[in-house]
Amino acid sequence: RVSNTTVKLGQEIEVVVTVENFGIENESFNVNLYGNEALIGKQSASDLSPNRESLMIFHWNTTDYAPGDYFIRAEAEPVANE
Repeated sequence: RVSNTTVKLGQEIEVVVTVENFGIENESFNVNLYGNEALIGKQSASDLSPNRESLMIFHWNTTDYAPGDYFIRAEAEPVANE
């Protein structure tokens, strides 16, 4: 979920990402947020229980980005030994 879909250069937007553990054990993992191919931020989920979800809130300051359209995506890094 993005706080605002149209922003002005230099404005900060909030991006809320829901992560869920579909496994059978507690897991810790990193989540990367991208605007097109540029890394906006990285956060860690720690010891997330099976079948539980958690919200991650990213704040994106658009000051250093060129005007234009951006595709926002979040990717969980692979969990070791899985």
